[in-house]
Order: sequence, then C-alpha cells, then structure tokens
Amino acid sequence: CSNRYITEVFDSVVITADIQYGNNINSDGEDQDLFLDIYEPYGDPLAERPVVVLAYGGAFITGWRTMEDIVYLCESFAKRGFVAVSIDYRIESNAAQLLVTDAMVKAVMRAVQDGRGAIRFMRQTADESIGNENVYGIDTEQFFMGGSSAGALLAMHHAYMNEDDDLPEAWLGYIDELGGWAGTSGPEGYSTDIKGVFSLAGALGFTHFLNEGDVPIISFHSTDDNTVPILCDHPLQLPNLPIVCGSIPVAERADSVGVRNELYIYESDAHPPYATGDFYPILDTMTQRIANFFMEDIT
Repeated sequence: CSNRYITEVFDSVVITADIQYGNNINSDGEDQDLFLDIYEPYGDPLAERPVVVLAYGGAFITGWRTMEDIVYLCESFAKRGFVAVSIDYRIESNAAQLLVTDAMVKAVMRAVQDGRGAIRFMRQTADESIGNENVYGIDTEQFFMGGSSAGALLAMHHAYMNEDDDLPEAWLGYIDELGGWAGTSGPEGYSTDIKGVFSLAGALGFTHFLNEGDVPIISFHSTDDNTVPILCDHPLQLPNLPIVCGSIPVAERADSVGVRNELYIYESDAHPPYATGDFYPILDTMTQRIANFFMEDIT
C-alpha cells in the first residue's frame, strides 16, 4: 500500500462537520441530538477506506468532539488514509453525579449506545440499497474504535461487554431502562462490529468481559494515573464509584484468553499519558503504534 495506513501519505484532510447521526434521551430526560465530524484524506483516489471512530475524554461529565487531542488524532489517521470520525455521546450535565454510582454506570451505558449508533449511521451512509452513494468513501467491513479516558471506556465496553457476560443485576436493569444493548441512538438494522480497539488511559468494569475470539486491543497508560487506575481500583479515587480495571489487568486478561494486544506504560501521573509538555510528540508516537497495530487486521 506504499506505506498507506502506516505513515502520513497525504498532506491535508477534508472535514465534514456537524453531521447528525441520531438522537436520544439524556440524563436530564430531554431529547438530545447527536452529531459527528468526518475527516478524510484530501485527494485520495480510493473509493473505500477503513474507518476509525474516536471518542473524547472528560469523565462522562464534560468534553466535546472537537477537543484538541481528538482533532489531532483524527487528522493524523486521515493523513494515513483512514476515514476518521469524531463522535458526540451523551454525558452527565451535573458534575455531582460523579458521586452517584448508578448515575455513572448509566453514563457509560448511554455512551456505549451512542457509539453503536454512530457506527450504524456510518454504515448506513454507504448502503446503496436505500439509495445512498457512500459519499464518505468508507469500507463497511473495516471499522476500528478508540478514545481517551472516558472515550476509551466507551470503546472498550462497546468491544467487549455484551449480553452473554455475567453482569450485576442492577446493570442489566439499567440497560433495559435505557433502551437495551443496541440502544436507539442512530439508525437500526446495521452492524456495530469493529476489528480493533485502542485505549488511551481506559478501563473495563470487569476483565471477564474480554474473551477468546474478541477483537485486539492496544493500550497506553501512566503508572500513577489517579483518574483512571492502571490496575483495578476506584476511578478518580472516589470509593463510592464502582471499581474498574485499567490497562495492566486488561492486558493480562487478553494474554490469558489469546487476544492479540499491546500495552505501553508511562512512568508518570499524567492522565492521559500525553497530558504533559510533550503533548504532540507523545501523541505522534501513540498514533504510529496504533496504526502499526491496526495494520495487521486491515484487508
């Protein structure tokens, strides 16, 4: 592929912003429209390209799809030949909800539903059977997903948590309350399958969500991250929140069930690891490693 997908083979990108992919009821009980931005390599002759869906961080109480790190990642992936998609997802409007266990579990569930809705929407844009012309040039068989902090939790739970898992009874009730596993964000009737995940300081509620045959994952985490723990602990060091398991136990679980994975550990307390004076150099290295990792699954 002449280093396509590995290095930045395009000089610039085309951004199509503010595309509504769906709507849903937010934590305030109000109808919320959901949007995404699409980044494409400028001047690309290919008609179909792999897609990387990205979700921002912000502890499920803040954040937006045009945050600096997400935009930078989207542009870098697009310059490599991917179609990169930065998505909205529903967040809590009240920071005090960080102190309420069920509210934060529901926040993760809503975010996962929105991620699935965005993927379904992107596949719908390429559905010729309903008259669409694949204007964004996507390969509907090749989706990848990732994010930073809360966005990484979104991507990881999308990839690994499903109805066959052993879940707390309360969680099952939350999923039913919010509209089921698929959710109603975005169109119905399209696959939400992905081929790989990247996590920038993410975690899983339970490592047993990850099982043999699941998609590969590449993770990046700081040793002394006090926001999302690299081991199993309470996020934000708030004991009322449910314990989550960060990148080390996730990697150990992946190894034990034979799921391809890579883990890069940073000796710092930065959350995520690039939240330092070396913001761009660290992001550049991460993007390169993610591109190399995903390349093994691009067909």
